[in-house]
Amino acid sequence: MKQEYIVVAAVAAVGLVASPEARPGGLPVELKEESMVIEYTASSGEATIVVSAEAETHLARIEVRGPTGPPVLEMRTDHGLEQGFQGFVVETGEGTPEELMAAFPPGDYTLRARTVDGRTAFGSARFSHVLPQAPLIAYPSEGMAVPTTGLEVSWVADPGVVAYRVNLEQHESDVMTVVVTGGTGSFRVPDGVLAPGTRSQLEIGAIGADGNCTIVEVPFRTQ
Repeated sequence: MKQEYIVVAAVAAVGLVASPEARPGGLPVELKEESMVIEYTASSGEATIVVSAEAETHLARIEVRGPTGPPVLEMRTDHGLEQGFQGFVVETGEGTPEELMAAFPPGDYTLRARTVDGRTAFGSARFSHVLPQAPLIAYPSEGMAVPTTGLEVSWVADPGVVAYRVNLEQHESDVMTVVVTGGTGSFRVPDGVLAPGTRSQLEIGAIGADGNCTIVEVPFRTQ
């Protein structure tokens, strides 16, 4: 079952040196840092699947095949723009975790690509349905007015989580994102990062051993 995918990032776009079919053969290319994970926002009940990989050469076409074989993602450059890319991050449209898990079974997914000089690039990513428990944010609470200096956000650490992603937004724009190790239950926001008197939002994402992430959002306001 194919899903609509949104291109989040194409890394290092460059002019094509040849069409994908121009010079077939040659040594294959190994993709790196392959990943296929669920990003689940518990606050809204919506989830998305994010697929990413990097390469040391320029890619012109990418295909992801599921455990049973059929393609679940196909992406290629626009030949009018004549661009290739050395890495990509794409995500599905949003759905509930149940909907996405029904469409994408767990298991090993095959990533295949064609380089701009006609070689084959390949890789794989293991996809899991295991989601971390939603983080319990201790401070700030929803709607609270907090100072912009000496601010330390906190949550209840879960021993089953390998890392936490801490994200701060103001006016619906990211102002800071950091990743802290598992077992950590707090983060001191550097003074001057947040503007005073502004509607803001804290997001804490619990990252499991398989890379899946469960996110909780808390809106607050700075004093």
